[in-house]
Amino acid sequence: MKATKAVHYFLTQVDSLDTLPRETAAAIRAHMQGQSLDGLIVIPPQEYPVMRSMKLLHLPFMWRVTPKRTLAFGERDLMCVSVDSQGRMATHVMPLASITSLEIATVLLYAWAQFAWADGGQVQTLKIEFNAVGEHLLRRKMAALRDAAFTVQPALVAPDPRAEQIVGDMPLKFRNYLRYALLKDEPVRAAFYQPAFRRGDSRLRPYLAPNRAIALTDRAVVLVEEDVAGHTTYGVITRYLPLDKIADVRFEQDEACIWLSLAVGEGGVTQTVRLPLQTARAHVLEAALAPLAEPGQVAMSA
Repeated sequence: MKATKAVHYFLTQVDSLDTLPRETAAAIRAHMQGQSLDGLIVIPPQEYPVMRSMKLLHLPFMWRVTPKRTLAFGERDLMCVSVDSQGRMATHVMPLASITSLEIATVLLYAWAQFAWADGGQVQTLKIEFNAVGEHLLRRKMAALRDAAFTVQPALVAPDPRAEQIVGDMPLKFRNYLRYALLKDEPVRAAFYQPAFRRGDSRLRPYLAPNRAIALTDRAVVLVEEDVAGHTTYGVITRYLPLDKIADVRFEQDEACIWLSLAVGEGGVTQTVRLPLQTARAHVLEAALAPLAEPGQVAMSA
């Protein structure tokens, strides 16, 4: 594959639709007519090697190439225009009021953002991979999006007076990333840190959960965690679940842990987020989420 300078993979922020390819600009204008634009971010195609093997043979790498993507941040909608290597265009329109989760992650120079929203009777998801250089630009736009889309719900989380102290006692990485994840003046009403743990004591068993910090604010459930699937501690994943989209909360115990299940969505269209919790720490979230839990839905042992 032809060598490409690293700078050509970096995302960029542009000031005007006039700087975009004509077809991309036209698609954005057609949908965003009547909306003011709060920013445009262009994410160039990214190339990732894919390992191939056949029985005992190791074949040469293949290359997976992502589409070129343009994100348009409007006052009511977020729009993504994707153009693949064959020039084929696809568009995704995410009404801010229908967003059910946001995610942004970095693992060394590999990064991604993932959006989920309710549409057409189901929860749609869009994952966008990019080079982590310039990640702060997208993180800043996602913060503005969250400020606009996630409404303040002061009564939905019971405040824990120890919350700030708990955050201060977290490992440095999680304390810093959690504070980095919050909006200005966004209060932490409850929080805890949970080290990675397995199902049982054997080191041969897979991890049930990564190192993870959980914070409840007056807008969202905020998760800051490592990538347990990638078996790496080099990066961090930040996820946001809006409080006003949480339709159901359940705590259910099995032989290994307590599972927190959050149904997130709107209008009967939800996705379920399941988080394994160690028994000794689960009571923190049970108390904080009590205003959201339906009576009889909390099943926990003492």
